[in-house]
Amino acid sequence: MEDGATLKAALLNGPLVADLSGLTTPDRDVALDNLVVAHEYGHYIHHRLVAAGNLQSLAQSEGWSDFIALHLALRSGDDLAGAYGHSSYVARPGALVRPAAVHLFDGHEQKSADLPAHPGRRAAARRRAAAGERVGQFGVHNAGEVWATMLWEVYVALHEAHAGELEFDAVRRRMSDYVVAGMMLAPTQPTYTEQRDALLTAIGQHSVEDFVAAAQAFARRGAGTCAVSPPHDSEDLVGVVEDFEVRPRGRSSPPGSTTRSTRATATGSSTPGSRAG
Repeated sequence: MEDGATLKAALLNGPLVADLSGLTTPDRDVALDNLVVAHEYGHYIHHRLVAAGNLQSLAQSEGWSDFIALHLALRSGDDLAGAYGHSSYVARPGALVRPAAVHLFDGHEQKSADLPAHPGRRAAARRRAAAGERVGQFGVHNAGEVWATMLWEVYVALHEAHAGELEFDAVRRRMSDYVVAGMMLAPTQPTYTEQRDALLTAIGQHSVEDFVAAAQAFARRGAGTCAVSPPHDSEDLVGVVEDFEVRPRGRSSPPGSTTRSTRATATGSSTPGSRAG
């Protein structure tokens, strides 16, 4: 009312020149954002190959889809240590498509192999649960960012492992095959560590070198050999136990057994609530 009165008073004093400015942002159609389209296609792939339904597997679906979109976007010559955003076309300047996701990474919804800047560890899910925040609509996206960052770490590790040996497109194709095979090997409604094991199994069938690089990448993000996921039916993600090492898991045979006395694997048990190592 005050602004209107001021304008009315000014008009009574004679001709007035005024400038109008709009504060609206352009109406950007989400269908024109390639990363959004690729993300949704990632959901199709995941739900076609994995029987998802619990919170962790639905969160992984968001993570798989974000990763698939960024996997499409990365080009030869791009900085592997760089931070890459998602849905930059459709998002208004200075905003994130899923603003609640910033809580998961302490500040960014970007994927990066830079650990100090983007921790992206599963402890974020535990912190949210410890704070009493129930996982809601944005919960699957927040928790999915953890999985997406792990996958990005694996992808960068494969590029680094084959630097000077394989062309960029060859590593990209290899990661694509690993993603599909890892989904196909996943159990029903997998936990984070079960899906990790499925992906590592798929990678190990093709290349031991890639298996080791991927296992170490998971460990850098807190999903090492002895990491523990929350129970399958968890709705608050309580129960995460991080591990940042890759180590063999030994199992003793009964006295007098004629079988080998120990067995070593690069990943531990992924049974929720149990711990390997």
